[in-house]
Amino acid sequence: MEARRGYHMEIVGVKHHDKKQRKGGDEQRQQLNILLSPKQASLTQLTSVDIRFQNLSEVPKSLCECINLTKLDMGNNRLNKLPKDLAKLENLKILFLTLNEFEVIPPILKSMKRLTMLSLKKNKIIKAECENLPVQIEWLIMTENKISDITNIGRLTSLRKCMFSHNRLSEIPNEIKHCKKLEMLRLADNQFENFPKNVFLPPRISWLAISGNPCTKQFVAADKKQASTMVNVDYGDLEFAENLGSGSGGNVRVATWRSKKQRVAVKEYKETSFSDGTAKDEWTINQIL
Repeated sequence: MEARRGYHMEIVGVKHHDKKQRKGGDEQRQQLNILLSPKQASLTQLTSVDIRFQNLSEVPKSLCECINLTKLDMGNNRLNKLPKDLAKLENLKILFLTLNEFEVIPPILKSMKRLTMLSLKKNKIIKAECENLPVQIEWLIMTENKISDITNIGRLTSLRKCMFSHNRLSEIPNEIKHCKKLEMLRLADNQFENFPKNVFLPPRISWLAISGNPCTKQFVAADKKQASTMVNVDYGDLEFAENLGSGSGGNVRVATWRSKKQRVAVKEYKETSFSDGTAKDEWTINQIL
């Protein structure tokens, strides 16, 4: 946890498990059955399909007939390629391929002219070949792969949010300067020995996550002597109130620290690892702020 108004509290990592998703799949199974038995419904009327957790190794052929789809989630399967006929989904804007077995960015994505959001989080990608992406992509999620190289990212002139945390990157290509609309760049937990100053080349950049890299760990070690005085807080000594906000790492809530009779802001972490880095790295950096 962390607190406002001069107080810092010990982080409590609150591990979050989505039991509905991990147990379930019933709703996703029903949608898959519709695709496998297309007489049950008109495929062209579907605008959103969720077929996560179905152990799929291939994309159902009938899916490519859902020409009015705008959102498609095929996460948590065993996919490693996409069919050419997926290009028929000319209205598709959002595509989630999280937790599959892709080793490359599927080239067919380049031909999907309305796709603006893509997640390939938690796959097996080693090289981010941005030439395989549509130029109009705005939101790119490549977190938790094995990426050590990025190519042709400069052609993504509409890119606004880009997430490469938890990979193996040690440098960012200078052509990122051509991403004129880039606002958010997440590079936490990679292998940057030196701070990549070229991340500030995009004129609109306003959010950068880079904790958990060798360069930031050195910074923390050098300044740790100047760390603020830290205190441990009994979780039971806090009385929680309204939620102030949520992010990729967790939630921030208003609380009353009973023994001090003081209102504080408390951050609860969902997981130990998230797109801005890790709970441990964020806590470490807070010690010197």
